[in-house]
Amino acid sequence: MNSLPYIFIYIAAALIFYFMAPQKWHNKPMLLFCLLGFLDLSALLLLLRYIENVFLRNLLIYSSTIYFGIFGSGIVVGIFRFLFIYIAIRLKHHRLAQLAQSSKMWLLMVFLFSSICLGFGIYNFAHPIIKEYDISLADNGNEMKIAFISDLHLGAGMSEHLADLMTDMLKENACDLLLIGGDVIDATSRREELDYLCQKLKSLDIDIFYTSGNHEKDSFIDITKIFEQADISCLYDDYINIGNLNIVGLTAADKQIEIANDDPSLVITHIPRNIKNINVERCLVISGHTHGYQFPSSTFYVAANDCQYGYKQIEDKQLIVSSGISAWGFRSKFPSRSEILIIKLKY
Repeated sequence: MNSLPYIFIYIAAALIFYFMAPQKWHNKPMLLFCLLGFLDLSALLLLLRYIENVFLRNLLIYSSTIYFGIFGSGIVVGIFRFLFIYIAIRLKHHRLAQLAQSSKMWLLMVFLFSSICLGFGIYNFAHPIIKEYDISLADNGNEMKIAFISDLHLGAGMSEHLADLMTDMLKENACDLLLIGGDVIDATSRREELDYLCQKLKSLDIDIFYTSGNHEKDSFIDITKIFEQADISCLYDDYINIGNLNIVGLTAADKQIEIANDDPSLVITHIPRNIKNINVERCLVISGHTHGYQFPSSTFYVAANDCQYGYKQIEDKQLIVSSGISAWGFRSKFPSRSEILIIKLKY
């Protein structure tokens, strides 16, 4: 389990939220609001996996979704409020400065901004799209249609309904194989949810390959054992050759791997970081992790990744970063959307 860092991050963010609010709001109700978030997040990360009742699970998940939509909006509005006040004072426009300092104006802007984020976010989360790419690695006359999913986050993220919808979309697109790019489970996941996912994936009747993400370590579930029992191949710094194409799974981009052939390679690694260090030639790298440009979580580590979302050429390597099929902790994605990648590969 590795939930404590997320709780400490929240505490730091709560302090920022508290001092970003108008001074009038520095009172007990505001402190109680921040404390509510602490209790909500703690329950989500530490207790959700033990709750069997579907209604109670959804109540906790969606209360967290709404709370942190408001919380993130409050921080953003607070930052712009301080900037607006500073500019108004520098321009000696006292009326605008007073307007920006108004607690009612701050509350109104938080309400409007959070309503937009949550309205679009909950819709974007629950209605995944198909994102297609045409990629060429070589001109040897070979073609393959590949599906890629990542960041399922069973529990607080992916529900059974979303798993059903994802499976139907994969069947409709009839791919040759499916790649899973990590973060299937996290601290909120239950064994029954993973069993249900395996049942749905087995119904696809295609080869499936998986490599781990950064959240699997937060769970007590032995995903490798369960996936292997479901005939899902786990590639941890390893590869397999199918139809003159190497399918490579790396737990980190800087892991070294030796491939005993000259065939083109398709590399799955969860975090799109240090991609230039991958010692595989003629390769397409596919990652997840970032959740696209998801507000507010992705805001804090955009600069840490080689690419936040979409396609990018990095030296001799092609990189595609997916926004993922779900979200971590909260069932909301904005402005990014839940997605399945369909890659038509020529090699």
